[in-house]
Amino acid sequence: MKIKLAIFIGSLFFLGCTSTHKLKVEDFFVENDQTYSGGFENANYRIDSNIIELDGKKFLVENTIDIATTVQRVYYLNNEEILLLFTGEAQVADLSTLDINSGEIVLKAPLIVGKTWISNGNTYEIISVVEDEIQVKKTFKSGIEKIMIFKK
Repeated sequence: MKIKLAIFIGSLFFLGCTSTHKLKVEDFFVENDQTYSGGFENANYRIDSNIIELDGKKFLVENTIDIATTVQRVYYLNNEEILLLFTGEAQVADLSTLDINSGEIVLKAPLIVGKTWISNGNTYEIISVVEDEIQVKKTFKSGIEKIMIFKK
């Protein structure tokens, strides 16, 4: 009887620890936590990010700032994909004029290992999925590869 009780309690513990939460694309953001040292242009390097909602649409506006310049990237976030809509040096995007039907898809549902897609001539593949982090391998047209990390 004790063995059956132990098995029953153990199975309840296992079921209680199993995550049934479905991962949603809009919960993840590009991680740009990078550290640079040396060189004039890398001095005071930082990234400021803000989520902005406009007309029912959600955007991630990211400003990469260093001594030399500021680069702004704007991502459109929805349940199915994250699109990079704008990249500009020393420019500020007008969110109301951005076309959410164009851009480069940098993350796409379903969030499962092996999922691949092509966007703007670049190939993407989800290579790792855990509860709070997704890694995507981006292969540029030139063949150069980059690992992109998305975090909750």
